[in-house]
Amino acid sequence: MAEYWNGIEIVTANRVTFNGMLEGFKTGSLFIPTLDTPDWPSVVDGTASVVLSNSIVSARTAATNDSTAVGYNNPGYLTRGLANSTRVNWDKDLFVQFDCQLNAAGTGGESRFLIYEQNSPAVGDHATLSAKGIGLFVDNLVLKGETYDTQSEVVALSESLTAAQGTRITIIHTAGVGVEWFVNSVSKGTSTREPTGQAGAFTRIGVMCDNASTAANKNFEVTNLMIWQES
Repeated sequence: MAEYWNGIEIVTANRVTFNGMLEGFKTGSLFIPTLDTPDWPSVVDGTASVVLSNSIVSARTAATNDSTAVGYNNPGYLTRGLANSTRVNWDKDLFVQFDCQLNAAGTGGESRFLIYEQNSPAVGDHATLSAKGIGLFVDNLVLKGETYDTQSEVVALSESLTAAQGTRITIIHTAGVGVEWFVNSVSKGTSTREPTGQAGAFTRIGVMCDNASTAANKNFEVTNLMIWQES
């Protein structure tokens, strides 16, 4: 299936059309985060850490049980005209794309990629999406979509990561319609529940990994991240 960005077909047969991307850029703001350490603060517990290297954000637990790593970034100037430059306007379309991988399976472990409202990110953010936002939930290796407005919804995507292999994830929020998740450019789930309104708290990008009680060495990695917001 094709992916559509602001009504323009941008992916056909797993290939991005350059003209489609250019047309999309004209009508919004593109954010591609840097990998400078100050731009990715982290909160961790146990033996966990967040490592930036080779264009990859890696949330790592090491081998102590109940270790959690949360690395986060603030997308700047996505929405013009808001009082704060790091807040998303959920009444506008939003396009998110990234590649991710998890190094190994582990019962009880979970990882997340979120774009969510949170003034003060905390270790507990890995456990649930509990503020306005959208994202990906990796339950062991099973993929699920997440969206939250006044309450959360988890969407089964009927796909799993293969340990230590990269997977392309695309999340498209169409304002007034809902959220759609793509895995390797194929649509795998939708929801009509969507965040709405202008963000009241800072908008954060979160990359998170937890190994629960398994004491497994878990690494959740995200790279090639780009976020586009309609003007």
